[in-house]
Amino acid sequence: MSSATYPMSSVPRTASGEPTPIRKAEINRILGKVDELAASERGTQCSFRGRQTVKVIDGPFNSFTGVIEEVNEEKRKLKVMVKIFGRKTPLELSFMQVKKVREIRKLTAVNYIASLSGRHALAINNTNF
Repeated sequence: MSSATYPMSSVPRTASGEPTPIRKAEINRILGKVDELAASERGTQCSFRGRQTVKVIDGPFNSFTGVIEEVNEEKRKLKVMVKIFGRKTPLELSFMQVKKVREIRKLTAVNYIASLSGRHALAINNTNF
């Protein structure tokens, strides 16, 4: 291979002329694997479930919001349906590429009354909405 100049000329070499080895983290990144340290930090609990709203935080669909259709705990992957150009499109994403979106609960008169304490609740109960 030493006679092949063009492909080998771009490979970084050590002082002795040997090719520089690639770091394990770089190999994992190229192969699309998650670093072992990052995998151990996540833990084993799956906090995602079907029909839950999530936001994509990594990759080409960053900032898209979608609904989980399927959870694969073994592979740590989600099938998320997002709207692209008005059409629902399935995406396969890892657990690390999404975060949960808080569901905003409508504040109704009943919720409001339940959140108040003591005499304020009595005053509102007597008021018509």
